[in-house]
Amino acid sequence: MTQPSAETWHAALDRLQRSGVPHVLASQITSAGSTPREPGARMVITQEAVYDTLGGGTFEWQTIHAARDFLQQGRAGFHLEAFSLGGRSGQCCGGYVNVLLEVFPGAATNIALFGAGMSDERS
Repeated sequence: MTQPSAETWHAALDRLQRSGVPHVLASQITSAGSTPREPGARMVITQEAVYDTLGGGTFEWQTIHAARDFLQQGRAGFHLEAFSLGGRSGQCCGGYVNVLLEVFPGAATNIALFGAGMSDERS
């Protein structure tokens, strides 16, 4: 599994948005029962890195895997994922979590420079 970076999710989001790197903002929007984090917890995921955490374990691995699949497929937009944190997931929490994945496909940076011609200094 990818180790989380020391950079916070909001710093990474700002940097990735500015640089046009494809990324996913994962936000825990609801929870029921026992869960590792509360609604509002966020993490940012790229193909190579993870920034912050939603609580670790299988649940987080599944979130990262889903985010990277969306990135690879170029499926920009919003995707709601539901996770049960008991039995089959291998998590001991036993609760339920909904995570919103906001997929940003990135963009190439284009620069257009106007008015860089020579000046005419006639008197």
